[in-house]
Amino acid sequence: MLVSLHEAITRFLAKSSQSVITDYQLEVLICLFYHKKEYDGQPLRVRKDMPELSDYNRTIDKLINSGVIKSYIHFPRKIFTVFDREVSDNRTIICSIDPFCYISHLSAMEYHGLTYRMPKMIFITSPGMKLWKSLASERVKKDLGEDIDIHNLPFRLQKIPIKKIGKTNINCYSPESLGSFKNVGEYMRVATIGRTFLDMLQNSDLCGGTHHVVEVFEEYSEKYSELIISEVERHGKPIDKVRAGYILEEICNIKSAVLENWLNYVQRGGSRKLDPHEGYSSTYSARWCLSINI
Repeated sequence: MLVSLHEAITRFLAKSSQSVITDYQLEVLICLFYHKKEYDGQPLRVRKDMPELSDYNRTIDKLINSGVIKSYIHFPRKIFTVFDREVSDNRTIICSIDPFCYISHLSAMEYHGLTYRMPKMIFITSPGMKLWKSLASERVKKDLGEDIDIHNLPFRLQKIPIKKIGKTNINCYSPESLGSFKNVGEYMRVATIGRTFLDMLQNSDLCGGTHHVVEVFEEYSEKYSELIISEVERHGKPIDKVRAGYILEEICNIKSAVLENWLNYVQRGGSRKLDPHEGYSSTYSARWCLSINI
């Protein structure tokens, strides 16, 4: 017995646990069903080898009209809720909209239990447009497989600017390269603990300010010293190592051969500051050649 495309997608989504789905994910699903012409061992009622744009739109409209999916109010026709499943976390929505972003900075600090502050906005890291497009091209190839010519597709994986979800503002940091993150559940991604500490050093203004960053280091650096030192050693810039070395050694009383090596990055007679956003202070660490301006 032939199964309709609508029924196949409905059954597929019913078996999944996802509460949201993007237009791109639906388009990939439709494309794969057209290509394979079967679902769960049953033949599908499709004749074409590849759907046209009208086929995608018609299928998505039918899924909406039958209540299988519902257009998400803040991103109509881009994000859909599935079977009215509850979506209680805006961070999940964000990571669904942008498949290459992750929760970072003060929001990652909150997730990892490193701060008592409750950020009023959500901080994310998403690659710059050049890197994003490169990652998107690879993702489409991976999602569709080698048998489908992606150059003839009527859709693309496109970056959607995310500035606000409901009443929640989004702060998006876009570096040239991405840091390490971990997957949380089906969609959400969060910067690792080590990366979060490195972000505190590199972007203290996105992490509650340098005063708060030092407070967090004082409270948690002993517990996470190996992760912090490893991340800064592998991915930190010279100034990151100097700032981390000062905080870990002189404030947190942590000793390490790696910290000793970081002394090679100090600049004698320089004007480096612990807080890059504040003025120079006469309080000075001679060992780390750093103005302690907090």
